[in-house]
Amino acid sequence: MIKTDIESFYEKIGISKLINKIKEDTLLSILSKKIITNVLHQYRKISNSDKGIPKGIGINAYLAEIYMRDFDEHIKFMDDVIFYSRYVDDIIIIFVSKKPNTDTFNYYEDIEK
Repeated sequence: MIKTDIESFYEKIGISKLINKIKEDTLLSILSKKIITNVLHQYRKISNSDKGIPKGIGINAYLAEIYMRDFDEHIKFMDDVIFYSRYVDDIIIIFVSKKPNTDTFNYYEDIEK
């Protein structure tokens, strides 16, 4: 079992990558996409950085879900994963190895990649 979190998660989110993911999202309305994209563009100007999203806004957890969707799918389909759960930056993964003497460290390295 691995229980971990992503260090400084909100500060590491790539704004350009997040905006692209928002544009591709089929669950958001066009108006919602415009509002969120505008907030992120303004934050990028204020912070003078393409990394990080503003703290304290109510949509941060939802933005994290959009940003991490590909990661979630990748982990869920890793060999030996029988349970995966993530809330924002907190992650729990349970593996049952099909190979004897498999070290948890090997799984952790794969997750970091």
